[in-house]
Amino acid sequence: MMKFLEHEIADENLLRCIKRFLKAGIMEAGSFTETGSGVPQGGLCSPVMANVYLHCVLFPT
Repeated sequence: MMKFLEHEIADENLLRCIKRFLKAGIMEAGSFTETGSGVPQGGLCSPVMANVYLHCVLFPT
């Protein structure tokens, strides 16, 4: 995902923010669990990340 974004986005601050979002874990019943991959479901950036991924897969450059 980051390779797709780095190809289109030059702003390193935005890329760093997205990278942190992708590393976000899960908080359930007061305990934190790290996630290995993927985008957190229900997150604010989830629809954007899905659209970016589909754009890169369906319309490769």
